[in-house]
Amino acid sequence: MTKIEPRPLDTCLATQPCNGAVAIFPLDQVQDQINIFANLLHGKPFIGGLFNANQPPQYTNIKPILDQFPTVEAMYLLREPGITFIVVDKASYPDLTALDTQLEAEGLVQLTDLDQHRVYGFEK
Repeated sequence: MTKIEPRPLDTCLATQPCNGAVAIFPLDQVQDQINIFANLLHGKPFIGGLFNANQPPQYTNIKPILDQFPTVEAMYLLREPGITFIVVDKASYPDLTALDTQLEAEGLVQLTDLDQHRVYGFEK
């Protein structure tokens, strides 16, 4: 059996002191099998996942709004279910300075900057 090594992102999330939920953006990346498997490595719940043809109504209701991340509406929606960590694929957001400014205005702080991802958390 092949041993799966945690990615830097998984290690970062695993070492965070709280068990708050994770949201990955762009949202479609949460359906990647490695991100679903990573839940076992970092132990944090996450929003989304790989659904079959019958997606739950809760997900179909919020997906169009979260697909517009980082809009004000998406940020509001992320606060409702108690999301603690926001993971952003840096390649999908070419203007990271503008993204940082927008997320800071919404009460997020950058927790770490990894090769592929940035991890943010809501200020307490």
